[in-house]
Amino acid sequence: MSEDPGIDPAVAPSGDGCVECGAAGGWWVHLRRCAQCGHVGCCDSSPSQHASAHAASSGHRLVQSFEPGESWFWDYKSEDYYDGPALVDPQHHPLEQTVPGPQERVPSEHAPSRTGEQVRARNRRYWSAPRSGSPVRRRSRDRPTLIEVGRWLSSDRMTTSIKSRRRPGPLRPFRAGRPAAAG
Repeated sequence: MSEDPGIDPAVAPSGDGCVECGAAGGWWVHLRRCAQCGHVGCCDSSPSQHASAHAASSGHRLVQSFEPGESWFWDYKSEDYYDGPALVDPQHHPLEQTVPGPQERVPSEHAPSRTGEQVRARNRRYWSAPRSGSPVRRRSRDRPTLIEVGRWLSSDRMTTSIKSRRRPGPLRPFRAGRPAAAG
């Protein structure tokens, strides 16, 4: 058992897909892996939401994404991201498995048009290749999350900074296309 409560890095995942959906013949959008027992369940965007049901029934509050290229943890109790250790391999479902999946069980209106590997290849080309005359795009993980931006905006330092920049005087109407008339 690790030093983190609720995480056992030595436990292998329970399979390549959602355990309950596999038994019932269902399908999923994304997969989540329980950090304590290795149970693989479907995400809250999936029809059955087995990962959050497992967390509620078992008390195992931490899950890790079981999608290729993702290593983040989610804490169902605090409803926030969690910084956890690397878990034992495999870190994700098979690359040939479609999202949503499994392909043969997904209804036609939700059927994937590309496999996970095709989507990752497209994303690699998009984020790594600079466009002519434009700077290299930053990877999304280098950008602040909405949670971080919200915390920064609500901090005392930011609100004080905004208040100190306000200029006294009457508000001027904004007119698109031309400057506002001086009052």
